Amino acid sequence: MKRLDSIGLGCAALFGCTVLFACSSGTTGVQQAPSGATGATSASGTAGASSGGTTSTSGSTSGAISGAGPSGSASASGSTSTSGSAGQAGTGAGTGASGGSGTPVDAGGDAGPAGSGIPVGGTDSGGGDSGFPPIAECAKPSVDRLEVWTSSGPAEGTTIPPTGNLVIMEGTVYVAKVQFLNVEWHVCPVYLGNQFNANANLSASSGFLLTYSSTSDMYVQARPTSHWSGGDQWATLIPSTGGVKKSQFFSFDPAKWKSLFGTPTWTLADTLKEVLGFVFVGQTPNTITFYGLRFDGYVPPCR
Repeated sequence: MKRLDSIGLGCAALFGCTVLFACSSGTTGVQQAPSGATGATSASGTAGASSGGTTSTSGSTSGAISGAGPSGSASASGSTSTSGSAGQAGTGAGTGASGGSGTPVDAGGDAGPAGSGIPVGGTDSGGGDSGFPPIAECAKPSVDRLEVWTSSGPAEGTTIPPTGNLVIMEGTVYVAKVQFLNVEWHVCPVYLGNQFNANANLSASSGFLLTYSSTSDMYVQARPTSHWSGGDQWATLIPSTGGVKKSQFFSFDPAKWKSLFGTPTWTLADTLKEVLGFVFVGQTPNTITFYGLRFDGYVPPCR
């Protein structure tokens, strides 16, 4: 089983190093250019409505995978949804759909443990935006103004596409799509400020709304700029939707976030003050589409 570790970025041209899971000892990795990826791993859950209309579905999800994640569920009400668009990828090798240039990514190491109990940390809110106000997309391809969706393969898991931007046009909107292959850790970073050195201050935010479909569970790590590399990160479980599009709200309640590996030496509250990126990770085969990612109190700037 492969370990995903250290993701660091440097230099002037948006260098990025996306490392996942470090377990007990750190490992080094390979460098790649930016691309977009999403991730998911299996869990049980009910799926909700799609775009348009006011829908609410009561969906309970449960599941446990390696290490850590959220406990409990967060609240969200389902209301009118807009179909999500997708963004330009950021790490991983390759170029993006919207003309992304290569951001180097450092990947490598063994994957961590799979199957430790992580309670679900979100509430199914159907296919709507759960009361979030409409936002205008960026001029570049973006999903809820997030332009940089990437995949760190093949160094950090076998994915389709293997590297590059995950953002594609589907119908009249952009989405970010990726497949995880094999039983190994896969890594998909999303830069919340649409570039590697741009932080998002989520300290006053109650959580985020993710609109997606997946065939397996996955996790998302909130990675701060000061501790971007390594696998010891605060993470929450993103349950499988059974391949059906749905929206789910995930709380930033610290009780719902744990580490998949070692416990971070910094708190979740510290992380939320300087979130560089959300890193979606999963250890099992998965087919994922990201339709939207909204944050309470934060709107990504277009670049």
